[in-house]
Amino acid sequence: PEDTQIYKSWPEEKLRSHIPDFIPAVVVHNDDFNNTLMGPPIHVQTGDTLKVTLKNEVHYTGLSIHLHGFGYGGEFFYAGSVGVSQCPLAEGNAFTYEVVADETPGTYWYHTQSSHFGVDAYDAIRGPLIVHQKGSDHTELVNKLNGPSHEGYSPLAYDNERILFFQDGFLSSSKFRYAQQIGNLYGPVAKNEEGVVVSSLPWEFGTCNGKMRDVIHVAPNKRYKLRLINGGTHHALRISIDNFPLTVVAADSEPVEAFTVDEVVVHVGERFDVEIYVYDDLYEGESFWIRADTLEPQSQGYQNGIRAIMRVSTDQLIPLLVNDADVADPTQSIQTTRVNDAKTLNCHTEKPSGCVAITALSPLKGSNVVTE
Repeated sequence: PEDTQIYKSWPEEKLRSHIPDFIPAVVVHNDDFNNTLMGPPIHVQTGDTLKVTLKNEVHYTGLSIHLHGFGYGGEFFYAGSVGVSQCPLAEGNAFTYEVVADETPGTYWYHTQSSHFGVDAYDAIRGPLIVHQKGSDHTELVNKLNGPSHEGYSPLAYDNERILFFQDGFLSSSKFRYAQQIGNLYGPVAKNEEGVVVSSLPWEFGTCNGKMRDVIHVAPNKRYKLRLINGGTHHALRISIDNFPLTVVAADSEPVEAFTVDEVVVHVGERFDVEIYVYDDLYEGESFWIRADTLEPQSQGYQNGIRAIMRVSTDQLIPLLVNDADVADPTQSIQTTRVNDAKTLNCHTEKPSGCVAITALSPLKGSNVVTE
C-alpha cells in the first residue's frame, strides 16, 4: 500500500516495540545451561529405566511431566496427561516417574503439563530427550553425556550429532493467553496465500536451544545428523540452513529412506532427523544462518521466526574457546527471501510446486536399529 513505510534501519524510538523487563518464563540455571529457556537434555538407551522426580514448588498450580513420543506401554499412569492419566501434582509434593524407554532409538522431548489455568506453568519446562541404541559404545557415550563433567562432550553437540530444540515464546503468561482464548480476545488469525490458517496467536519471540541466538559448531568435510525438534506451543516452523540441502533420515523417531529437500516444516511436537554434509573447502570461522521461519505469508508482510548460526571450526578446541556472543553474524541477509521452487517437506498442500507431502517419506527397509 502507498501509505506503508518500509524501514531499512531502526525506526525512531516511539515506533519501536519493546520487550518488557520481565516475562513469565522459567529460566533454567546450572553449570551446563546458564540462564536458558530450555530444560537440560536427557540421554538414555533403549531398555533403560528412566526415573524423573518432579517436585512442585509453583504456587497454586498442579504439575506433571509428559515424555513426548513415548508409547508408555503398560505404564500409562506415568504418561503425565493431566485429567487423563493422572491428577496434577499439588504444590509442595513430589512424584517420581519410572518409565522403561522401550522405544525406537531416536529423537523425543519432554515438557510439563498443568490445568489450563495453571499460573505460568502449562509449558514451564521443555527439553530434548534422546533414546540411543543399545551397545557398549552407546553406553559409554550416554554415561558421558549424563555425567557431571560430560568429559569434554556437550549434551547438545556430541560426535557428529547436534540437537536443535526450537520453541516459540510469549510475553504474557499461559494463564493470560488461555483467558484471552476463552474470551475471544485474540486478534485475527494469520493465513497463508491459500487460505490455510497458520497461526492463531501473534508471533512474539522464539529460541533455539533456549537461546535467542545459539551457535552450532561443525567441522569441514564431515557429515552431521541434526535432531530438529519443535517444542513450541502454537507455531509451525519452516527450517533450513543457507546453502545446505537437508537429507531427512527419520520422522518422529522412525527411520525413513533418505529423502533430500531444501527445507522442512516442523509442526508443534514433531521431530525430524536430517543429515548435512559440511563441504571440505569451507574456512575457519565461516558461518551460515539456521532459519526457522513461521508459515505466515511474506506476501502479507510477515517476517517472523528464529535464527541460530552454524559456524565452521577447523580446530576441535575452538568451540571451547569461542564465546557465542563474539561470533559475527553470517554474511547472508538475516531476512529470508522465499525461493519459489524450493523443495519443502511436510507442507499443507501441493502448492506451490515445491511442496512435498509427508507421505512422500518411506519407512527404512530392513532396518533393525535396536541391537544388543
